[in-house]
Order: sequence, then C-alpha cells, then structure tokens
Amino acid sequence: MDALSSGFPVKKLKHFFRSFDKRISTDDLQPGYDQKGRIQKRGLGMKALVVDDSTSMRNIIKSALSQMNIFDEIVEAENGKIALEKIKDQGPFDIVFLDWYMPEMEGYDCLVEIRKDPGFQDMKIMMVTTENQQENVIKAVMAGANEYLMKPFTSDMLEEKVKMVLGL
Repeated sequence: MDALSSGFPVKKLKHFFRSFDKRISTDDLQPGYDQKGRIQKRGLGMKALVVDDSTSMRNIIKSALSQMNIFDEIVEAENGKIALEKIKDQGPFDIVFLDWYMPEMEGYDCLVEIRKDPGFQDMKIMMVTTENQQENVIKAVMAGANEYLMKPFTSDMLEEKVKMVLGL
C-alpha cells in the first residue's frame, strides 16, 4: 500500500518539507519578531542533542528547534554511539531527540545506556521515530523516554511536545 492509497495526507507532507526550504532574511522581518510574527526572545540557555542517521531529519529538527527560541545550543549526532560520546563530553543536555533505527547503535540502546548513568537521570529524552509498534513505544517509555513523537510531524507538534516535556 502506498501513501496515496492509504489516505495519508501527502499534500500536507510536501508542504511541511517545503516550508523548511524557505529562506527568509532578517531584513524581511519586523524588528523584534520572528517568521511567525511571535515576539523574539533570547534562548533560555538550554542545550539540545538531535540524534538521527538522516542528515535531512537532523536539519529539520534543528530548524524547528531554532525557531522556538528556547535553545542556545543544538548539537547533533548521527547514531547512538556518537550521541553517548557527546553526552559524556558536552552534556548533560536539557533534552535529547533520539531516532530509533540507526547504524552502530540504535536509539533504544542509547536510551538504555543514558539511563544507566545516574548523572543523566534528569535529562529529558524524546524518541522521534517512525517506529510505531505499540510494544516498542511502551518499551521505550519503560526504559526512560519522557515522550514519543511519530514521524512525520509538524514543527507545531514538535514545539508542543518540547514545551510540555521541559515544563515551559
């Protein structure tokens, strides 16, 4: 079954990905306002780690996070093994976004390793993945994931979940 015959809103998905390609210069914005007309504020001093083997998906998530004006630093890693190294070297992070399926170390295995370290127990972890098997969602939450976001998603969906997880 393909996306068209399943009733999946392909038009929305195309619009979603196209919106990340738009380049708006700061000259196009009113001073003090962002692309959505929201009052600009400085980041809240938070750090995020985006872990996904897809460069495109990392860029999409980073772009959406940047527009939230919450994070002063957004770091990326292409698999769980590199993510663990970055957490140990640059962490803790306020929130980690983990894909499930990645080479070298999958997101679930990375989640389990993070939660083994008492120094990272307060770090928020959101699984951002296409993995939608109910037993795996439950497995991730039981292992310590704070939230679960299914791909594809909109930037508004991501922002809502980020603010909820971080208590903003």
